[in-house]
Amino acid sequence: MRWRPVAPAGVPHLSTKDETYRGFLIPKGTLVVGEYSSYSTVLTTGNTWAALHDPEVYDAPEEFTPERFIKHKYGLKPSHGDAWRNTMPYGAGRRICLGMSVAENSLSINGTCPDCAFLTAVPKLLWAFRFEPVGEMSTDKFEPGHLTAPAQFECKFTPRNAQIADTIRSEYEEARALLQQHEI
Repeated sequence: MRWRPVAPAGVPHLSTKDETYRGFLIPKGTLVVGEYSSYSTVLTTGNTWAALHDPEVYDAPEEFTPERFIKHKYGLKPSHGDAWRNTMPYGAGRRICLGMSVAENSLSINGTCPDCAFLTAVPKLLWAFRFEPVGEMSTDKFEPGHLTAPAQFECKFTPRNAQIADTIRSEYEEARALLQQHEI
């Protein structure tokens, strides 16, 4: 979420009345896009990209380096301390994303288990499958638009071994039987 935030420019807002900001008049009805300053750690309406790619906060912010989280729980430069919100991709203040909890819980394998809440779906998928691109795949190609979405690519998921494949089939059948009880 830090490397490629879903809404890199945040959510633009519309001014409801004339406002003066830093000596500039913002007339009523103006579309306002966010500003970010690493010095004040202010995120106004949402330039999420700037906040999450600030070289004063992150070493090599343009690089995909998951090991940065070994040095600091939020992936920051070790000298930065803990004065940072891990909710930054969801916005700030009273306009923070209402779906934040849903998104976080959808990544969690079992959000109700205090001993395993730190686990996410990604490690479970990596445990179960080998992922192989079919054809060309690039981490630098994205769909055009306001939201960040990777360019489409084909990917082959292969169970890592026969025992894992049997477990996946068994869990699928158990879940399918349970879900069929609720079909209309």
